Amino acid sequence: LPYDSFVDLSIYNIMGQRVQILHSGIMNSGTNKVIWNASNITSGIYFIKFKSDNTIKTQKVLLVK
Repeated sequence: LPYDSFVDLSIYNIMGQRVQILHSGIMNSGTNKVIWNASNITSGIYFIKFKSDNTIKTQKVLLVK
C-alpha cells in the first residue's frame, strides 16, 4: 500500500456470495501479509476481492484440499 488506508479483503464463492472476511480495517503502508485459514471451506474456485480507497482488485484462486 502506498499509504495507510482502510482495506476490505474478502473471499467470494463462484456464485458471488461472500464466504469469509480476511481483513476489514486500517492497514499500514508498505507490504502486508494476510493468511487465509480455509480449513472449513470446501475445494473449488474462489475470488479474492481487495478494496481500498480508490482501488478494487479481484483475483481468481483454486482451492484444492
